[in-house]
Amino acid sequence: MPALAAGAEYTVASLSTKVGDTLPLTPTNKLSFTGIYILPLPDTGRVSLGASYTHTSKEFVNTSSPYGYIQPMELINRNLQWSNLMRMPVDVSMFVTNLANKQYFSYVAGFYDTACFDTAQIAPPRMYGVRLTYRFGS
Repeated sequence: MPALAAGAEYTVASLSTKVGDTLPLTPTNKLSFTGIYILPLPDTGRVSLGASYTHTSKEFVNTSSPYGYIQPMELINRNLQWSNLMRMPVDVSMFVTNLANKQYFSYVAGFYDTACFDTAQIAPPRMYGVRLTYRFGS
């Protein structure tokens, strides 16, 4: 029988370093959904498809830069897992992160006031991967 699992989280940040200030590197809102669908294939092992979606609102980094905010972003990840592959002690999983290959900053250093330039860290691009697990003694 197919199974579907879903989860969600919602974070509202209201902390600050002092009254009136925004806590750096903390988005005001972050929303995340995850869903997993288990395929009805009992004779071949457990096969599941998963996806996650995360929305992060604008994020304050520092006041010393005109680039002191990281823009809002959406991130989509997908995965496929096959456990007990053909009733063997083998698991295979495939994944892709940043499915839409969105480019965004994950951090801005804040050198602008002192060096008249700024640097930023770019978030990881789309990545694909495969994991193979063998359970000895099973």
